[in-house]
Amino acid sequence: MKRVASYKEMDLHLLRRTDNEMLHVGRSNNASSLAAGLGSGHAFEVRLAALFPGLGPRLPEVQQRVPGHVTNGWHVAGLQEALKAVLAALETAQAPPAPVPQVPAGQASDAAATETDSTKTAEACGAVASELGKYLEMCPYGEADKAIDVARALTEKIGKEAATQLLRGVKHCSLMGANGKKRKVLKEGCPRGKAWRVRK
Repeated sequence: MKRVASYKEMDLHLLRRTDNEMLHVGRSNNASSLAAGLGSGHAFEVRLAALFPGLGPRLPEVQQRVPGHVTNGWHVAGLQEALKAVLAALETAQAPPAPVPQVPAGQASDAAATETDSTKTAEACGAVASELGKYLEMCPYGEADKAIDVARALTEKIGKEAATQLLRGVKHCSLMGANGKKRKVLKEGCPRGKAWRVRK
């Protein structure tokens, strides 16, 4: 019977999507295989950006320090920010982490659960961004349309019900405009520094 690796034996990894700046901060005992699985069947690839052998137990500390958390270990963050988070977590560690029980045989390992959840997340984000891209275009923050204007334009193009469904749960971002007032723009699926505007 194949022994399932414990958290203590797992490696800490940073995986990067090739179509945007999303990083997966997680742990597994085969990061390359996990990356290949996350990118399988998508229009993007997931590549290994950094690997820290044996540092799997430090994952919670590192994830808390990496900005831009989306869900299930995915962050909208630069590689340098993530590397700094790993270094900071190691420098501030005063004692070894508390032991974590091994995953019993026959149950999904941490890597398998992460792969399943992350695949669903990546797929959902990619699908929404792809659909938005049919009617909108990415641009720098300063040139992005207000979320309410985007919703109005989508309603005119595809109808209220379809627009509402498409925009349900889409991530917003509040920005300070040139007039000093905040405005909300749509950020879903866009790399850092960019948001959506209506195609002209």
